[in-house]
Amino acid sequence: MNARRFGMAWSLAFALVAAAPTFLQAQGTITGRVTQSNTMRPLAGAQVSIPGSGIGALANADGRFLLVNVPAGQKSVRAEIIGFGTQEKTVTVTAGQTVQADFLLETQALGLDEIVVTGTAGGQQRRAIGNVVGAFNTEKALELSAPKALQQMLAGQVAGVNVSIGGANVGGGGSVMIRGTGSLALGTGPLLYIDGVRANNQVVTQNNGVGSSRMNDINPEDIERIEIIKGPAAATLYGTEASNGVIQIITKKGALGSRARVDAIVRAGGQWFMNPADRIPDNWGLAADGKTILRQNLYADETAAGRKLFRTGRLSSYGLNVRGGQEKLSYFLSGNLDADHGYHFNNALDRTSVRSNLQLAVTDELDVSADIGVIRSETTFAQAGTSGTSGLIPMILWGSPLSKDLPQRGFMVGPAEYQDDVDVREQLNRATASSTIGYRATKWLAQRLVAGFDWTDNAQSTLYPKLPIGTPAFYAGNSNGDKSINNVRDLNQTIDYNLTASFEPWAGITSATSGGVQYFYRSRRNVGATGNQFPTPAVTTISSASVKLSSETYTENKTFGTFVQETFGWHNQAFLTAAIRADANSAFGADFKAAYYPKLSGTWVVSDADFWSFDFVNSFRVRGAWGKSGLQPDALDAIRTWQPTVGPADQPAVTPDKVGNVALKPEIGVETELGFDASFLQNKVSTEVTYYRKFTKDAILEELVAPSSGFSGARRINAGEVSNQGWELKLDLAPVQTQAIALNVGATISFNTNKIEDMAGKTIQADTRGRWQHVEGYPVGSMWTKHIASAEWGGPDKKTLINIKCVGGPGGGVKNLPESEAGKYPVQACADAPFFYWGNPGPGRNGSLNSSLTVFNNLTLSTSFVYIGDTSRFNTTEWYRDKTQNSSERSVQLRLGQLDPVVAAGIQLVDFEESWFERDDFFRMRDLSLSYSLPGSLISGFGVSRASLTVSGTNLWTPWVHSSFRASGMDPEAKKPVESGRNYNWQQTQAPLPASLVTVLRVSF
Repeated sequence: MNARRFGMAWSLAFALVAAAPTFLQAQGTITGRVTQSNTMRPLAGAQVSIPGSGIGALANADGRFLLVNVPAGQKSVRAEIIGFGTQEKTVTVTAGQTVQADFLLETQALGLDEIVVTGTAGGQQRRAIGNVVGAFNTEKALELSAPKALQQMLAGQVAGVNVSIGGANVGGGGSVMIRGTGSLALGTGPLLYIDGVRANNQVVTQNNGVGSSRMNDINPEDIERIEIIKGPAAATLYGTEASNGVIQIITKKGALGSRARVDAIVRAGGQWFMNPADRIPDNWGLAADGKTILRQNLYADETAAGRKLFRTGRLSSYGLNVRGGQEKLSYFLSGNLDADHGYHFNNALDRTSVRSNLQLAVTDELDVSADIGVIRSETTFAQAGTSGTSGLIPMILWGSPLSKDLPQRGFMVGPAEYQDDVDVREQLNRATASSTIGYRATKWLAQRLVAGFDWTDNAQSTLYPKLPIGTPAFYAGNSNGDKSINNVRDLNQTIDYNLTASFEPWAGITSATSGGVQYFYRSRRNVGATGNQFPTPAVTTISSASVKLSSETYTENKTFGTFVQETFGWHNQAFLTAAIRADANSAFGADFKAAYYPKLSGTWVVSDADFWSFDFVNSFRVRGAWGKSGLQPDALDAIRTWQPTVGPADQPAVTPDKVGNVALKPEIGVETELGFDASFLQNKVSTEVTYYRKFTKDAILEELVAPSSGFSGARRINAGEVSNQGWELKLDLAPVQTQAIALNVGATISFNTNKIEDMAGKTIQADTRGRWQHVEGYPVGSMWTKHIASAEWGGPDKKTLINIKCVGGPGGGVKNLPESEAGKYPVQACADAPFFYWGNPGPGRNGSLNSSLTVFNNLTLSTSFVYIGDTSRFNTTEWYRDKTQNSSERSVQLRLGQLDPVVAAGIQLVDFEESWFERDDFFRMRDLSLSYSLPGSLISGFGVSRASLTVSGTNLWTPWVHSSFRASGMDPEAKKPVESGRNYNWQQTQAPLPASLVTVLRVSF
């Protein structure tokens, strides 16, 4: 079925191209080669064009290009590619003849002349932007490695951007956070734009512990470039909702006048659970006599019995795209099929994606583009992070040797083969479309209109089939059959208009005055149903269940904003920008009319000044920015709501639900950013250094409602303040650049300090047990616990804890209280003892290291490492093993009275979570790849212009994990997705990230 849809889409795409009108007139031809100046390495993908003519081409794998149908006469030819300086040459074209034009481009490490479209009014050179912009082209990442998903490709690319990969499931995903947590109650994710249109960026978490990211729906092969702006200082023009930053995905486009280039991509490989024998811990127990210690390793037992718990999952994908253009029309068309299987037997992803990007130069003044991408996927997930009813990893880690000889075979509830029969499924249909109209009425006035939508239809379901009569209750309470469905339909619509008037009022002084309006609309319809107790195993429809429930919710949100901006430039060296945006949003309280977000930024390319005489410094730029943006409340937070109920005489009625808050307003992010960019030693060394300080004003808190009001629960108010401040460093080295060898090394590191500045005198628990709390002076969602000062084993059998005392005092400010200092604090009864601060959920540090070594321009060895530091989490897996399942070694020692009594008291009592707090800092090799580009002399005879073969391994080695990390956690990256306002950084039976090895073949025609 997928292949048929794929073929139909491609037939339609090629028909559109074939039917496009041809405007070309045969004249002369320009040919040549584009190479890097110091290494003579061909620059594949370089764009060569004749400015203003609509004639252009993309260089092939050997750097060669061909411009055909060039009118006779003298022509200026330009060659450019991101990361290199632009070069122009003048040639004379003779009718019917071919003229040669070769280009040697020099590395431009800082990319000051490249155009940035995110956070700017219609596009601006990087040199004119006062804030840092994280940007990278995907072509190199795709060729040197084999990322399976967008988040994997994004991780480690930009300083200050923390990407949580998620768990082991193919089709899954994690979250993205930029410059720390800024909200106490709202989300931390940035806005996502695709070609100027706001897109769905949700992390979807189902009740069975699995999660998926809408960001990972997007095919990495369709992406040309990713731009990231990191906070309010840069995101002012995006207004409300933008204080967490903005990620913009720019998809691939064709080039006017260029010949069609067809790329075919085939990926094949596998992924597996790395070294399960050493990572899956033993389960412990005490026999009925209360003395005999039992011990079992489920993985070893099942393997010895010939029952495989895990497999090597097959990974495969097939992609085809074509890009090119005629005199007036350029195009990019693509199609991709993914068929991936995880190392769990019930985890698989099937996805079809197609894209069509068309650009039409109607006149010299008017251009129109239409971009559309369609995705259809179906994913089955292996459960993880559940409360114990199912899921292979929970059944293993929470199992018990007491049931080793029973039907459970030592698994917690049921053996592995029954867990694989639980069907957790996500069916997704998604369409993203954008259209851009650009009109230049005069040389000094440019207008742009972007309109589009992003629509997702996500059908989630979980099915526990009814077990046959006589089968033990391997699904616990779901053994008679249980099914839940949740259909979520999201729509995001964008209309964005701006115009820019550009002048040069005095010699060397430029002015760009911009203004615009935006309208954003977002809606969500959620229809859910559950049914349990099916009559037979063959019946699985909810309508056939004995007990049925259903629900439906609908929300919508609208934003209307307008902005004005003025940018002054001085000799293309120094720039000053001031802007203000005003927003009205339907989620604001009735008494709050509009939010205003100002911005001021400046930048100076000092190395372009006449007085600059430091030859070893090739480029040096200083920059600074200050600005505001917002984060809106949830759609219904400000509104007084009522709940339906059954009234007198069984008539429908309503009862008070939420009191609302007519004065509720958005959280306001205020940020100052300072930094510099520099390159040294003929651009062999380049660096980007940034300091930022960000405050979230009017942070939303929850306030209990007086019962006398008739409403229960809490309402949301603006009363808090949160700060994030830190440093970001990016360093790129190119120490060896010759025709034989090219060595490149890159690194990023960021440091962030997160603190709650004001809580209006409140302390709020971020979970029911107080493991995470929001406390003034400490990080958001910081980890807290009581401390045991002393305890003894007593009783006739010396197995009863007595004389338990806790550390007293005011609490707060004591981190990992050393035993030697316990005597400095008063001792008191544990019930009245205070909580003490333990750690930061973080991360406070985030870094990456990557390198590539190219030999003779065709063989490249590359590596990438990621680092996360100053981060702590709660190990719920071990908590259950110690306290509930009694399946850990410590739980056995406790019952025998052999455990340190202080440790034993911490396990046995409530509010003592220190035993399960752990640091999950790590340093991991994310990718190791070897890529070979076939020489043109070998492939040109087959009509192939470019061919490469890449072998890439992922997550093959983790050199370092913090010493406090427990074996039951298995993987420091496997954790539950962060939920807004609660449960910051915790692990509960998440399966470890898979190791993988894939081979990718790329062929261009």
